[in-house]
Amino acid sequence: KMAKSRVGSIEHTYKHPRYGKYMRRRTKLMFHDEKNESKMGDEVLVAPTRPLSARKKYTLLQIVRKAAE
Repeated sequence: KMAKSRVGSIEHTYKHPRYGKYMRRRTKLMFHDEKNESKMGDEVLVAPTRPLSARKKYTLLQIVRKAAE
């Protein structure tokens, strides 16, 4: 069911407005990988596209860095 689909995450840090502590937030998104070339741990570049399914709205542009084997 997940053929040609991947789930990635974007992590960003921000400063809490009241307490000043730096917090981490993670956003998960699904993207389309036509050739099934990305693997777990790869750093990829994705771009928004038309909705391909209910949750998949991005497509893979390139693999920036391969994961260490």
